Amino acid sequence: MNVSEAVLRELVDLGVEACFGNPGTSEMHLVASFDRVGGMRPILGLFEGVCTGAADGYARMAGKPAATLLHLGPGLGNGFANLHNAKRAHSRMIHLVGDVTEFLLERAHQAEAAGLARNQISIDAGLDLGKSEPQSAVLLRESDAFAAHGYTLLLSASNKRFFGVVLGLELEERRAASLASVAYGVMHGCRIVRVHDVAGTVQVCRTVEAILEAYEASPPSEDAPA
Repeated sequence: MNVSEAVLRELVDLGVEACFGNPGTSEMHLVASFDRVGGMRPILGLFEGVCTGAADGYARMAGKPAATLLHLGPGLGNGFANLHNAKRAHSRMIHLVGDVTEFLLERAHQAEAAGLARNQISIDAGLDLGKSEPQSAVLLRESDAFAAHGYTLLLSASNKRFFGVVLGLELEERRAASLASVAYGVMHGCRIVRVHDVAGTVQVCRTVEAILEAYEASPPSEDAPA
């Protein structure tokens, strides 16, 4: 029995028969455990607010506790309004929320245990893969935190869907946004980039490298103007 199975078995023992979920890649280990454990019906929702609202309604009508499976902190945030309503109604609900960092580190540690050296392992937050557009933007923003774990960080943001939603760009209009994401990512710890515009990306990376080298060679003094 693994941790995911143990969690689901505990919920089943507590009388939870339904789990309303909008999972992403970091929750796939829980999704895979539903069939092995049994006793709880997974119900897919297309938005976290739908999941929390459905779980609240189920708990009120059935008189039984309900579970939700949500993708990361932003996913939990998307469902907060209905959690407020559920609290006021004293609905019995249990919320399972994934963590990308834990998901990535668990697999990196497995790779090391299998004999790979740390410098042979790369991790990728997986922008757009099972994630909402705001979640992808947050994961890109937090590149520093992923890089701090010491594994080579891969960035795959080129032409991603979240640019289209966050910036209102069609696919053919995302070149500048893709290059800007590379610049941000490289400055914040990404060391491998998957791109469509190779020539433009090389120019961006060389520019960022030159800026960082200039800063290291001559950091600003305390008297420099802000």
